[in-house]
Amino acid sequence: MRLNAIKTLNSTPPDFWKAGAGQDLLIPFRQLYFALTFYHAVMCGRDRFTSLGWSRPYEFSPADHRISALQTLSLVRLCDGDGTAEERIDRIPLRLLDYVVSQLNYGGQISRYHDNRVSLDLVEVLLNEQTTTKGESFNLAGFSEGELDPDGDLERYKMPSPGSLDHYARHMASLPDQDMPEVFGIHENAQAALMQ
Repeated sequence: MRLNAIKTLNSTPPDFWKAGAGQDLLIPFRQLYFALTFYHAVMCGRDRFTSLGWSRPYEFSPADHRISALQTLSLVRLCDGDGTAEERIDRIPLRLLDYVVSQLNYGGQISRYHDNRVSLDLVEVLLNEQTTTKGESFNLAGFSEGELDPDGDLERYKMPSPGSLDHYARHMASLPDQDMPEVFGIHENAQAALMQ
């Protein structure tokens, strides 16, 4: 997952990174972009767990991420205009973004109900108002709620503070080489099942 996210961040055109709407919406856009990148990496990484990850193999591609990022930018730009910075940020249509990303872009390839539900749950955790307002206090692995994490290792999977593309890539590089199954929304015992 870590390498997938770093590759995606490193292939992001600098012009796109600077293309956010007004200054007040640039940071929320970048945080949403990072969360979308994390989502894409998790969606691709679940294949590693075979039938525990998805009920059948799916091939999510960089194009799925790219179209989702372009749509995210378009939706954020629609919020520019009158009002305070907080009002403009509050106008970002996150529920619409969740639907477009999980049901149309990625969900168009998903053929099983339970797999589709996983995609929707994951995107709801990652692309929400905390993403645009809470910065690094937001736990990206929040859909496991930490109940399977007695050592607190999932706490490392946090939204980084806003910054450059390189800053986000360095944050991803600081995560463990071996991802915990809980990051993918899979029970911790899934790793042991794979080794048998």
